[in-house]
Amino acid sequence: MNVADPGAARPRLLVFAGEGGVGKTTLAAATALKASLSGLRVAVMTIDPAPRLADALGLERLGDEPLPVDTGEPGPGNTGSLHALRLDTSGTFDRMVDRLAGDSMTANNSAAERIKANPVYQAVAASTGSSGPYMAFQRLHELAESKLWDLIVVDTPPALHAEELLSAPSRLAALLETRAVALLVDPARAAAGRGSRLARATATVVLGLVERVTGAALLGQVSSFVTDFARMMENMVERSRDVETLLATPPSCFVLVSRASAASANATLALREELLDRGFAVAPIVANRLTPRPATGAGVPKIDLSADAPPGCAQLLERVNAELGLLCQGEAEVTARIEDATHAAVLRVEDLAVEAGSLEDLALLGLELPDLDDLLAAAVRGE
Repeated sequence: MNVADPGAARPRLLVFAGEGGVGKTTLAAATALKASLSGLRVAVMTIDPAPRLADALGLERLGDEPLPVDTGEPGPGNTGSLHALRLDTSGTFDRMVDRLAGDSMTANNSAAERIKANPVYQAVAASTGSSGPYMAFQRLHELAESKLWDLIVVDTPPALHAEELLSAPSRLAALLETRAVALLVDPARAAAGRGSRLARATATVVLGLVERVTGAALLGQVSSFVTDFARMMENMVERSRDVETLLATPPSCFVLVSRASAASANATLALREELLDRGFAVAPIVANRLTPRPATGAGVPKIDLSADAPPGCAQLLERVNAELGLLCQGEAEVTARIEDATHAAVLRVEDLAVEAGSLEDLALLGLELPDLDDLLAAAVRGE
């Protein structure tokens, strides 16, 4: 791994987002490879637990630590590199607790060990659904602060909607501003602090019943976890908002990948509006996996069949080409509608004959992608 340059600027972030099955993982990998071959130090990270990114890069596995990708012999003067990793929610959570608890507490980090040993923490850390969005921001913060990278490419999972990921910092901040933390730390005191004498007495009875049903040990574990963890939540919010600012600062941007179908285009346009409303830069939409042009048709040379071709081949070829022509026409209408809605040209990428499973496949796909600087510049201009 490269040695960090303390004077290096913050890296650019490129976040690929879209529905499932649109090919954003492959495009993210191809973009990362192309950028590294151009001389940039690139880290590509997937938040998706599925092994799609590893498959696209031809790797057997991916872990939480950046794994170097052998892209072949570099060209003269090319100092670029490519590393890949997969978000490990639990591992990122543990590192954050070690660092933040160590920053804010003494007693040789015993607080961090106490937090990690708490069954409540272990359950939360293991739940990617509840902690995944927060940890994605924390891991991005680690990568950005390391100053090892010129570019960080992020592949988001289809199940993780942008709203869920991007609202993580504000939701955590809102929790700090409510009485929820106080209620969990000391339920009886929080309940007794408000309301009439009858209300306080009722709360005491209810809390006593809850304690008998759930067990005093569970309440104690919850209280202990929140008491220790609440001290670090403000640091979590600060780091998450730092990454949010980095995402909103040009030339970082989102790359939205869509299929050339009405349903996929509608979902992509809605996501684009959501991101723009939040102040993020969005690159031109990528229409991926477009149907290849038919073998015959307007502007395409006719294929001459051999004399010994089986009967009916010419008619079958005509029917296939006619169907392909209709598909291309429908996709062209969808991409035209996207361009009208966004006032920007759609980046068109044809479907590969096979699923990209090697660096050679990704390099071939990269030939169809625009240069990174052009992509980022278009995002900054809002084109």
